[in-house]
Amino acid sequence: MELRDDLNWINYRPRGFNLHAGPFRCAHWDGDEYRIFMEIEDHHLNQGGVIHGGVSMTFADNAMGIAAWHAAGERPTATIEFGMKFIAAGKAEGPLYGRVLIERMTKDLCFETAELWNCGRKVATASGVWKYIDPQTWVHPSA
Repeated sequence: MELRDDLNWINYRPRGFNLHAGPFRCAHWDGDEYRIFMEIEDHHLNQGGVIHGGVSMTFADNAMGIAAWHAAGERPTATIEFGMKFIAAGKAEGPLYGRVLIERMTKDLCFETAELWNCGRKVATASGVWKYIDPQTWVHPSA
């Protein structure tokens, strides 16, 4: 899979750790579904030459957070629960890509699942809960 130019990739204005761990791409696909994409570079690999598990977790966490943020009109979010199941090793030869599905949104919470794929096979699934932060009380890091 290649990075598709026909998708409207969300500009979430990455900073800090995300500048080093990514770049991550997330696009609204349809309804409650988002598509995600990440090119794999040498620094994303573990000593065995496959995608580091922490990279997969960081990618899923960020993609799910971006989807929750976007779905709520760019309201700030924070991960309050996250879990991942690894199914297969991700190979260096291809990107990580997949989808995020918003399962349910409430006034304060967003429940999501994700699938990560690499080289044509599913390599991980994730699920989690994101809390919406009141913009009135949230201090933005750039403030």
